[in-house]
Amino acid sequence: MTQIHDFELEVHRHSDGSIDFDHYRARATALRGAALRDAAALTPTFRFIMILAVTITGVVLVANAPAPVVEAACLHCTRSLVPVDEPPAATHIASFPRTSRAE
Repeated sequence: MTQIHDFELEVHRHSDGSIDFDHYRARATALRGAALRDAAALTPTFRFIMILAVTITGVVLVANAPAPVVEAACLHCTRSLVPVDEPPAATHIASFPRTSRAE
């Protein structure tokens, strides 16, 4: 059978036997001050990491965004627009007379 041994914490006490709360209060204040100093030292690093993460995310989102489809309209008709990637058939454009565009 395993026995659990009680252990005693070393408690700071006054000479009359009461617990010295001032000791613990001073210790907690010192630890809080150290934590605030550490946090203040890490703030610029955290800010840099967040700016870097947002920038990388923005670049990835822009790089993966689909390119907008630019459509070219036929100058002589109102038929549906044709994407620039797919030039219109030669018979469609060739059927219209060519005009000079030197304006």
